Amino acid sequence: MLCLGFPAGTAPAALNEYEVDNKTVSIRLIAKELYRAYREVEKIEKQIQNAPPEKIEALKDRLRKVKAEKDRMRKMLEGHKG
Repeated sequence: MLCLGFPAGTAPAALNEYEVDNKTVSIRLIAKELYRAYREVEKIEKQIQNAPPEKIEALKDRLRKVKAEKDRMRKMLEGHKG
């Protein structure tokens, strides 16, 4: 899972910050996590193409979860821009 939380008192003092679950998160961190999610989606899609039939459903489930995280990150960034 993607982790955007910080231990108490360790949030970055960036100019651009975003409130997530009562914790301040920088746009830069969200962007890094979004990029990581895009790469993870590509990786899983390649694995699905080469996977034996018995593993495809588990990979598709993982892909669905990572895509949902990716979409959530993208919406956070888009919301922060506006």
